[in-house]
Amino acid sequence: MPATRIEHDFLGERTLPADAYYGIQTLRALENFNITGIPIKSEPLFVQALAYVKKAAAQANRDLGVLDASIADAIMAACDKVIAGELNDQFQTDMIQGGAGTSVLRAVRSTLRVSASSQTISEASRGLMVVTSGSNVLAPLR
Repeated sequence: MPATRIEHDFLGERTLPADAYYGIQTLRALENFNITGIPIKSEPLFVQALAYVKKAAAQANRDLGVLDASIADAIMAACDKVIAGELNDQFQTDMIQGGAGTSVLRAVRSTLRVSASSQTISEASRGLMVVTSGSNVLAPLR
């Protein structure tokens, strides 16, 4: 596996570590919003709480029939990994950052997206999208 991967957003192209579950938006937050130097991973209960919310959103969307059960189950399994602390090292954004939590939520979404995917990290970063902005539930791009 290569040591890095390339991701794109509306600002351009960036290189990320190949084994990082987070994406380009988290990388930009790390560069631009390093306010306290304290990453959210230093508060594992906060990270767990975010995963519980995402898990509930996936379950609710599945139960409402707007999210395929296999995708919801994969997201919920990814949330369980976060809740268990298995992916804590991926939550690197600053505890106090600009954007009213946008960077933190993007880091959570990216980490869950990759963990839920059975694809490689670089394929997963291109293969899923947000279904609803309120819940940040993921679905495959068509």
